[in-house]
Amino acid sequence: MLTDDLFEHWILLLEELDIINQMYLYAVSKNGMPRDVSLAFAVELAEPMAEILVARKKLPANTRRQTLKECLEALPVEYDNVVFYKETSADSDGFLDKLKNNRVRIMHIKHNQKKEKCFDGAHCVLYLCKLSLLYRSIPLGLFDISACAYKGKLKMNAAALDAWAENL
Repeated sequence: MLTDDLFEHWILLLEELDIINQMYLYAVSKNGMPRDVSLAFAVELAEPMAEILVARKKLPANTRRQTLKECLEALPVEYDNVVFYKETSADSDGFLDKLKNNRVRIMHIKHNQKKEKCFDGAHCVLYLCKLSLLYRSIPLGLFDISACAYKGKLKMNAAALDAWAENL
């Protein structure tokens, strides 16, 4: 799959992503931070990723001015919702609210925050992994690589994470 042309597109995308890619790599690395902090950083990336997709005409232009929750909802939809199918088919609003609330809880530190509308540590790991799958598939779509080339593996990985989550 890797060609000179694709590599050139990757280099240009890395320049465009700038700090976004660095934050993604930090969020998914073994950085010593609690997983809810890593999840908060990964959730925060939904807005700039949506901006890039709007600029590249892969998302509707009105997505640029949407809320974090709406960006979190738009990204999986653009990528056939393979990764978050289970969550969004059950309770999309509740799931998206929890993702958003986790980010708010970490990024807006306040005394006595409500924890009942956030994920626990194991679920933070689960959704960090799922967001990583989603964010890894976005460049493939930007490079116009057919979803047929990777959708099966994406479904398989999402299913493995869902199976692991059933034991939480």
